[in-house]
Amino acid sequence: MTSYTLGVAGLTHLGLVQAGTFAAKRFRVVAFDPDGAHVDAVKAGRLGLHEPGLADLLADRSGLLDWTADPAELAQADVVFLTCDVPVSATGDSDLSAVKTLLETVVPALSASALLVIQSQVPPGFTRGIDFAKERLFYQVETLVFGEAVSRAAKPPVLIVGKADPTGDVPPAYEAVLSAFDCPRFEMGYESAELAKISINAVLAASLGMANTLADLSEAVGASWLEIEPVLRSDPRIGPKAYVKAGLGIGGGNIGRDLTTIRKMASASGTDARVVAAISENSARARDWLFRRVRAALDLLPEDAGIAVLGLAYKPGTASTLNAPGIRLLDMVAAGRHPILVHDPEADFEGRPGVTRVSEMQEAVAASRIVVIATAWQDYAALVPSMLPCDGCAVIDPFGILDGDTFADHGHFYARLGSSEKGMHDVE
Repeated sequence: MTSYTLGVAGLTHLGLVQAGTFAAKRFRVVAFDPDGAHVDAVKAGRLGLHEPGLADLLADRSGLLDWTADPAELAQADVVFLTCDVPVSATGDSDLSAVKTLLETVVPALSASALLVIQSQVPPGFTRGIDFAKERLFYQVETLVFGEAVSRAAKPPVLIVGKADPTGDVPPAYEAVLSAFDCPRFEMGYESAELAKISINAVLAASLGMANTLADLSEAVGASWLEIEPVLRSDPRIGPKAYVKAGLGIGGGNIGRDLTTIRKMASASGTDARVVAAISENSARARDWLFRRVRAALDLLPEDAGIAVLGLAYKPGTASTLNAPGIRLLDMVAAGRHPILVHDPEADFEGRPGVTRVSEMQEAVAASRIVVIATAWQDYAALVPSMLPCDGCAVIDPFGILDGDTFADHGHFYARLGSSEKGMHDVE
């Protein structure tokens, strides 16, 4: 165990991952949340969220990880990380009230020498506006990704640290934390660090928007984006890890929030952010790809054809449904006209008229002539033509987790994002 004690304040997704990661690095951790019931639940192993590997990360950390709802316990910490998640509305706006409330609770509890590191995502200018000694105040960009948070926290791609004085040294206690991670580090002013996180997401969104635009074009001209994507990755100016995989728009909340933040900052400062508005519009069109394919299938099938929607989470590895394509599809398909069965292995679901949730994928598929894979859970790769209720069904598989030729050969309509449909003329 290291000689430093760390505090983690705010035990939502980010805080739980960071607390476990710091303990795994042999720091003693005081993990605080003002919600006592939530702290008790976490201590009992009820995390209230789905993140692969997180339960194991937090298990068996006795002597290193202390849970508490008493802010006074944070006085033991040399460095306290403020880690509460920032809620994002459906329109992409951030609600910073939880961060501000937590600061009001945490700051008075800190020792006179403690360092405070803001990790909650905040807009440029927020950290500098905190009433706290600036030589002890830092902003560190969080680079977690839902579904990959545990691995990325253990081996972050980069550390980005904001300081009041970009040229000043990092105090020893915080230096010990940063040095525990073997990755590049960038130190800069508060505002630069705050904008760096937003900039990363904006560039990712631009790449995804271009990929979706070209995938749409591929469908129209008879090309296959699946064949083109490796060509882009082979170009060193783009790279093997580029965000060029076509998808169903920008799901979740973080990237969409950052695009909203850029538009608002640009409007306030008089700069041009029309390209960002175009990316957001492109994302909305991409999210509606499922509905366009369902509508095309309904033109070929009986009006009362049942629909199976497989996947409600916005992506695999998470239970979040914020801006999820499957949820959007449910909202767009006329309720009651088509019986709809939905399945997801993790995501919660608020019921809708005419929509029934089932516990097994096969149950949804067997009763439906249209099957939509709205989330690329690997569970759904087990779908085969024999599971469908009859000949001439429609399988809409945007992510290509199935063999489309096999379904087309069995007389079914098959659609994949970025490719021409298969078997359309065989559907009765």
